[in-house]
Amino acid sequence: MTEAPEKSSNSSAGVKPPALWMLVALSAVGPLAINIFQPSIGSIADSFGIASSDVQWALTVYLFGLLFGQMIYGPLSDRYGRKPLLYFGLIGFILANTWLALSASFGSLLIGRGLQACTGCCGIILTRAIVRDCYPTEKSASAYGYITTAMVAVPAVAPALGYSLESLGSWRYSFGFLAVFGFAVLAITLRFVPETNKARLSRLDFGSYRDAGGMLLRSRPFLAYSGVIGFGTASFFSFLNGAPYATIETLGLTGRDFSIYFLILSAGYMGGNFVAGRYALRLGLPRMMHVGHSISLLGTAIFLINLYTPSMITIFAPAAIVAFGGGLYNPASMAGALAVRPDVAGTASSIVGVLSMIIALAMSALVNALLAPNLVGFIVIYAACSVGAALCAYIALWAQPLKTAAA
Repeated sequence: MTEAPEKSSNSSAGVKPPALWMLVALSAVGPLAINIFQPSIGSIADSFGIASSDVQWALTVYLFGLLFGQMIYGPLSDRYGRKPLLYFGLIGFILANTWLALSASFGSLLIGRGLQACTGCCGIILTRAIVRDCYPTEKSASAYGYITTAMVAVPAVAPALGYSLESLGSWRYSFGFLAVFGFAVLAITLRFVPETNKARLSRLDFGSYRDAGGMLLRSRPFLAYSGVIGFGTASFFSFLNGAPYATIETLGLTGRDFSIYFLILSAGYMGGNFVAGRYALRLGLPRMMHVGHSISLLGTAIFLINLYTPSMITIFAPAAIVAFGGGLYNPASMAGALAVRPDVAGTASSIVGVLSMIIALAMSALVNALLAPNLVGFIVIYAACSVGAALCAYIALWAQPLKTAAA
């Protein structure tokens, strides 16, 4: 069963793409803010007189902020263009981090985290749409691969950066740094990033948004590709919830040990993304998706077997294999999702983000609910995410093969 090939997009209008480093800088804004404060959890708890476990609510609030933010940038950018929404998001990001740096209470910090997420996700959402504006499907997957390779490096080094900034005097320095970084990216956007949406919608109201969203949500290929991305994202957040518990409570190690071994996981995902960027055109997107999921399922099987004798290596090394596979299939899945209706790429990018975040929040909540007193909940949910992503990939490629949809 196949659907009609994708409609023409802005790529046919001769839009010159921004330099890759500019897209990387835009994409790094949100990921850098996710966990830069993690090494400062104890200091933040002491500052506000609360338990360290309560500070973890800052991550939950951040995820809900991402969920809301991803609903608005794409549709509005389809109507008004990518650059005005980038300006709005980046200015808001600067103000949110200034608020966080000056927070006088934990409640104020939580409000700031929600605003930080809602504004900072503009880079991720709009970069996807910009790539879709400028490239056909095969080349867009390659671009996503290269961008994500660099983008994943940012949250990988963010904890070390946050620790270094706190060592200078205060946990507030991390948020001050983010405000400065946001200003620098805003300056880059003003000077170097062109407007790529040359086929803007004539109007955008609730009815048109509902129609565009409803059309996408009725598309089996779009839902399936979104499911691949969603379960892949859920795999990461499930690991982010379960692995620290395994490190500290089961193995008796420290958060510093977790941050060091986490680099192994990040290296695996970066490696997969680099291969996707380098060989997407040569391998073809369907093959890249099949190979990626096969590698992830192999890593999941090793992960399950090794947890009979858990250690940092037996937890993180198989997870790096899973992440490498995800680095291969995620760019292809994003290209496939946005190729279904490239004329509303911004809306599609937003809906992909919302659906993936809903799946990630649900899986993360299950891990939290089932985690103690052992690792069974973590193991089951983490493995289920890999299986779910693979099943969605096969459904997507059956419903609309990327070879047919390629430009």
